Amino acid sequence: EEMFKGCSLFGYNNASYPLSLPAVTLANRCYYGMFDGCSDLKYVKVAFTEWDSNAVEGWVTGVSPTGEFTCPEGLPEEFGTSRIPEGWTVKRY
Repeated sequence: EEMFKGCSLFGYNNASYPLSLPAVTLANRCYYGMFDGCSDLKYVKVAFTEWDSNAVEGWVTGVSPTGEFTCPEGLPEEFGTSRIPEGWTVKRY
């Protein structure tokens, strides 16, 4: 919960740090607020195939306005601060 909240290191030294989140099943509040305020975050890859509001509440609030969200084919394409960041491109695998 809130692991990287407010972190500005994702854009450190103009580098892009891709994040791969391998959890297939989400535990309650596991990604809650995780990237809140990480304005340099531009890439996230997830392995889960269902949205769980209790797990991802506000997890991408305040991230970069553009970026890439990579996810499995089965994950519904929903946007917002508790889903895929608005303005990001979705890539499927």
